[in-house]
Amino acid sequence: MKIMQMREDIDCTTCQTILKKLFDDNEKVIIKTCKLLSMAFLQNNLEDIFKYTAQLQYWKRIRETLVEKLAIS
Repeated sequence: MKIMQMREDIDCTTCQTILKKLFDDNEKVIIKTCKLLSMAFLQNNLEDIFKYTAQLQYWKRIRETLVEKLAIS
């Protein structure tokens, strides 16, 4: 649900300030998801590995969309 809400927020705004805030928030989520994925690997927890890998893919796609809208790299 959080991912869907983020997508909607991105699609509905052109304000660079709001987009930058969304970008910063997304970066924090990516970092958190990477840490959770790392822990899953350390615990050899395949269920969590698959779950966090899928989540990371969604967050990275959102990042790509934000980069395009912000015209940053």
